[in-house]
Amino acid sequence: MILSVNGGSSCIKFSLYRIQKPLEQVLFGAIENIGTANTQLSFTVVAEPPKKSWRPGSQNY
Repeated sequence: MILSVNGGSSCIKFSLYRIQKPLEQVLFGAIENIGTANTQLSFTVVAEPPKKSWRPGSQNY
Protein backbone atom coordinates (compact mmCIF):
# COMPACT_ATOMS: atom_id res chain seq x y z
CA MET A 1 0.00 0.00 0.00
CA ILE A 2 1.03 3.59 -0.63
CA LEU A 3 -0.30 6.41 1.56
CA SER A 4 -0.22 9.90 0.04
CA VAL A 5 -0.68 12.84 2.43
CA ASN A 6 -0.97 16.54 1.50
CA GLY A 7 -1.09 19.09 4.31
CA GLY A 8 -2.16 22.70 4.13
CA SER A 9 -2.81 25.41 6.70
CA SER A 10 -6.20 24.06 7.82
CA CYS A 11 -6.67 20.84 5.84
CA ILE A 12 -4.99 17.46 5.42
CA LYS A 13 -5.91 15.39 2.36
CA PHE A 14 -5.00 11.73 1.99
CA SER A 15 -5.28 8.80 -0.42
CA LEU A 16 -4.42 5.14 -0.06
CA TYR A 17 -3.37 3.11 -3.10
CA ARG A 18 -2.91 -0.63 -3.63
CA ILE A 19 0.38 -1.40 -5.35
CA GLN A 20 -0.40 -2.99 -8.71
CA LYS A 21 -0.27 -1.94 -12.34
CA PRO A 22 -1.96 0.48 -12.67
CA LEU A 23 -2.14 1.76 -9.08
CA GLU A 24 -5.58 1.21 -7.56
CA GLN A 25 -7.02 3.90 -5.28
CA VAL A 26 -8.53 2.23 -2.20
CA LEU A 27 -9.73 5.28 -0.26
CA PHE A 28 -9.38 9.04 -0.12
CA GLY A 29 -10.47 11.81 2.18
CA ALA A 30 -9.65 14.91 4.16
CA ILE A 31 -9.57 16.47 7.59
CA GLU A 32 -10.90 19.97 7.06
CA ASN A 33 -11.20 23.14 9.15
CA ILE A 34 -8.41 22.05 11.50
CA GLY A 35 -8.18 24.32 14.54
CA THR A 36 -11.83 25.35 14.47
CA ALA A 37 -15.03 24.09 16.07
CA ASN A 38 -16.04 22.82 12.60
CA THR A 39 -13.21 20.29 12.16
CA GLN A 40 -14.46 17.36 10.10
CA LEU A 41 -13.00 14.07 8.91
CA SER A 42 -14.54 12.75 5.69
CA PHE A 43 -13.47 9.84 3.56
CA THR A 44 -14.65 7.54 0.80
CA VAL A 45 -13.78 3.87 0.47
CA VAL A 46 -13.77 3.50 -3.31
CA ALA A 47 -15.51 0.10 -3.28
CA GLU A 48 -18.12 1.28 -0.75
CA PRO A 49 -19.61 4.69 -1.56
CA PRO A 50 -21.10 6.98 -0.24
CA LYS A 51 -18.71 9.30 1.57
CA LYS A 52 -18.45 8.87 5.33
CA SER A 53 -17.82 11.76 7.69
CA TRP A 54 -17.29 12.43 11.39
CA ARG A 55 -17.07 15.53 13.55
CA PRO A 56 -15.21 15.42 16.89
CA GLY A 57 -17.67 15.23 19.77
CA SER A 58 -20.39 13.59 17.69
CA GLN A 59 -21.90 10.31 18.82
CA ASN A 60 -21.74 8.64 15.39
CA TYR A 61 -18.34 7.52 14.14
